[in-house]
Amino acid sequence: MGATMKAIYLFLIALFLIPPVYVSGQNENKSATQILNLLSERDAFLSWQIEWKQHHPNIELTKFLLHQELELELKRLQKIDSLSLHPFMIISPNGSKAINPWADVGIIKTDTGYLPGFDTSNHIRVFDYSTNISFQALFTGNYGPWIRGVAWLDDNLFVAVGEVNDLTGPNDKITPAVLIFDLNDQSIRIFIYEYILASNYHKKRNSPALHLTEPFLFLDF
Repeated sequence: MGATMKAIYLFLIALFLIPPVYVSGQNENKSATQILNLLSERDAFLSWQIEWKQHHPNIELTKFLLHQELELELKRLQKIDSLSLHPFMIISPNGSKAINPWADVGIIKTDTGYLPGFDTSNHIRVFDYSTNISFQALFTGNYGPWIRGVAWLDDNLFVAVGEVNDLTGPNDKITPAVLIFDLNDQSIRIFIYEYILASNYHKKRNSPALHLTEPFLFLDF
């Protein structure tokens, strides 16, 4: 085999054996773009979007940028029993999993149904009925992302919308956020828009907590 052919042969072997890391990154970006496009096209979590349009009249979900990538916390593992069930649990499309987006929040019973209580700290809990185990996926609340709505996209992927605070400067700031939870990769990607002063945000905020879901969002995903 000549030197040129040998070099080509070795190059082709390397091409197939070396993991194409850059391709993975492109696929992740495409997936996030697809999800943000879907939320925009469907006017998903419309109450949340309308509230933020008071502050950003030209807000576009497709222009949210990656702010942070985290690992699922997988903390506070518990066996699933009747005491762990919650009126606000959101079931995955095939029923194998569920989310409780407000696991630490108390429940207020009224004449017309149930309402979530309020607290300064909370966490998202995932229930996996195939293993009979639930776990904390992300700490939320005043010192973490504040969750306003959650929806499944498939049985291992769900999305949440809400806000992220920046408490580092002289004035607290806040921005809308989209969080993508991937149970297969055990990852959370947080996408945000532009920050505004938290004081201005709270002046116009009409509801203390909009707990929303989009039960059929996965049909278009």
